[in-house]
Amino acid sequence: MWGGLEVYVNGKWIKDRIEMTWDKKWYLVECKVQGDQLEGIKVKIK
Repeated sequence: MWGGLEVYVNGKWIKDRIEMTWDKKWYLVECKVQGDQLEGIKVKIK
């Protein structure tokens, strides 16, 4: 069973995970969204 993070992108939910770069910037691994682009994004945490 999936128990992680899902991100709403282009009308669908995508399973993803969030990580931080060496220079301390957050990014979504699968969606390639990072930094200020993360503001306001819809997520579900299961």
